[in-house]
Amino acid sequence: MNANVPALPVLGEINKYNLRYLLQDKDGNNFANHKYIAFLPNGDIVEGRTDDKGYTDLFKSYQPEEISLHLFKDEKIDIE
Repeated sequence: MNANVPALPVLGEINKYNLRYLLQDKDGNNFANHKYIAFLPNGDIVEGRTDDKGYTDLFKSYQPEEISLHLFKDEKIDIE
């Protein structure tokens, strides 16, 4: 009896590229809790906010990509 077993992905091959950005001003101050928009190469637009340390959400892809970010410096979000 022959069974067709599907090929399983090699561990680490899926979402091989993971990146998040630390957004800072020219003096090295983090943009914590600020709104941003990310423009992905496939045309998707992702809205988010930086965390309390100034990091964006994690971006995952199967290949290296260029992501453009727009930071709203005047739109700090009060999360208290």
